Amino acid sequence: ESFLPVPSSLAGGDGDGDVRLLSVVHCREGEVRVQLDSEYTLAVRLVEAGTAGYLGQVTVIDRPSGTECYECQAKPAQKVYPICTIRSTPSQPVHCIVWAKEMYKLCFGPKAADSMLFEDEESLRADSEAAEKEKAEAEGGDDKGGDNGEGGGESGNGGERTNGAAAGGEKSTYMDAVTRLRDLMSIGVGDGAKPSSADVSSVRSAARTALSALFADEIRKQIGMDRYKTADRVPVPVGESDLASCADAAAPPPSEREGYQPTDVWSESDCVAELASCFAEVASSTSQPLPEFDKDDETAMRFVAAASNLRSRVFGIEAQSLYSAKGIAGNIIPAIATTNAICAGLQVLQAFRILRIQLEEKKRGEGEKEEGGA
Repeated sequence: ESFLPVPSSLAGGDGDGDVRLLSVVHCREGEVRVQLDSEYTLAVRLVEAGTAGYLGQVTVIDRPSGTECYECQAKPAQKVYPICTIRSTPSQPVHCIVWAKEMYKLCFGPKAADSMLFEDEESLRADSEAAEKEKAEAEGGDDKGGDNGEGGGESGNGGERTNGAAAGGEKSTYMDAVTRLRDLMSIGVGDGAKPSSADVSSVRSAARTALSALFADEIRKQIGMDRYKTADRVPVPVGESDLASCADAAAPPPSEREGYQPTDVWSESDCVAELASCFAEVASSTSQPLPEFDKDDETAMRFVAAASNLRSRVFGIEAQSLYSAKGIAGNIIPAIATTNAICAGLQVLQAFRILRIQLEEKKRGEGEKEEGGA
């Protein structure tokens, strides 16, 4: 509230020393709004402004107009993407980044079951029952479940919890590999000891197996199940030559190379090397399991950027730099200098307009006094 003028300068008096005071209230997300204590009219107009990327607003607020402040206006709800889009048919970078955050939760989270990528007997059984139901409906002449392409699952029974288990409850190719990797990364956590270099080497080897299952074997399996027969583009599994960089501990990841910039876009082998480096760092730490994903955590953000780029390249989606991925993952709206400058200019124009109105009101008041005196 320190930026606000004193109340007496914001409220009009009745000429007898009675000052109509203002009260300062907090409006939603900590935004400050000024209101009168009673029915008295605000004596000055407030210019509210703000920017969000390429968007901006400048509003003059006064009591008679009944204008709402920005925080009191209805905002669009945050978009929620269907599970089947995230798991099976991504088409945008944000889909891959959401998937990568779920992979982070699956590999490092306190409870792997919290990830939408997690699979257990119960979820496999539920998916098997759903598959049998769809098959029975198709045989009965109902074609609602007959499309295995991009649109399938979004309006069904809540999406595909286990896309790798679609065919009669068959287990996906990655869950066992991820479980073993989690077990290896938990070595020495109980007594506070750090894993040896041999243990880290085992983690790198297990990481290659898990990445191969997630980005190659599982994709080939889904292609074999004709899941993408109606898709515009068939996904391409990550090649073995790119996955080989996972076990190469001597080669530094791209984030540690000389001349690295956060705006660089990593290749497939770079992404694999970065993921392997993240797995090795976690295996060498005594703070497993890691907390929830935080965009300001360097390891977490490198992992999500690398995993999402691998996913993007598999599905032919434009890859993102670490800087861009961080903005998407953290819902960050960048500050744009030109937008700020435009809104600042509009604020000054509105201030001039208010001053002109006040001068006109003052002249009109003086003229009325002269006419009354005459």
